[in-house]
Amino acid sequence: MKIQFSPEAFDDLLHWVTIGEHRTFRKIHRLITDIQRDPENPGLGKPERLKAPLAGWLSRRITQEDRLVYRIEGDTLLVISARGHY
Repeated sequence: MKIQFSPEAFDDLLHWVTIGEHRTFRKIHRLITDIQRDPENPGLGKPERLKAPLAGWLSRRITQEDRLVYRIEGDTLLVISARGHY
C-alpha cells in the first residue's frame, strides 16, 4: 500500500520531529503500519469514522489531543492530518 501525505500532514510530521517528540512520531508510524497491515479491521488508536464535513475519512488517536486523519483510496493511504483534533 502506498502512502500519500497532504502538505499539511507532512508539516505535522515535521513538527513532531522538530520539537523532539520522537515518541509521538513513533506512535504515528505504528498507526500507519497497523492500517497498512489490515485496513478493514479496527486496530490501534480507536478508529472512528468521521461525519460531515469529513465524511468518508477516518481518524485514529495519536495522543489525547491529536488524531491521524486518513482514508484509503484503492491501494493508497491518504493522510491529511497528524496533529490536532480534526
